[in-house]
Amino acid sequence: MKCLVKVLLAAVAGAAVGGTIRQQVESRHRGPDESTELVIAASPVGIGAGLIAGLLLKRHPLIAAFLVAANVGANVDSEAMARMAERFRSAD
Repeated sequence: MKCLVKVLLAAVAGAAVGGTIRQQVESRHRGPDESTELVIAASPVGIGAGLIAGLLLKRHPLIAAFLVAANVGANVDSEAMARMAERFRSAD
């Protein structure tokens, strides 16, 4: 149980770092008149991927969870995730 909590925390931290990196890269591509507000948040997809990777790997589960979550968090398309969330809300 203790290992699960550690891996989960590493995955949350990795997803938050990945999301922050993605926002910084996207802000460089925006025009000067667009908002550059930074929101530090971990995506659920990154957390899930990091958690699974950390639980599957036995040698360095915390490093694996952090790196996988950061990678997925940096590469997830936030607009696609918003559209998918809207579909679930409209089904209610």
